[in-house]
Amino acid sequence: MLDAENMTCPACGITIRKALEKVPGVADVKVDTRAEAVTVTFESSQTDAAGIARAVTEAGFPAKVRAGGE
Repeated sequence: MLDAENMTCPACGITIRKALEKVPGVADVKVDTRAEAVTVTFESSQTDAAGIARAVTEAGFPAKVRAGGE
């Protein structure tokens, strides 16, 4: 699970989903704008949590892996 900043509306979730669709190995994305959290299911042989956080950050939502939530 990631903590992501600056999520203010449902369109933010769409932007994050579109950014993560481009990351190889991402299978499922759940965005909770109220909690400013992103949960991602991914294939660890193709990407890692740091790469996913980087993609979300580059989409304009500074993200970091939640402690214990990789």
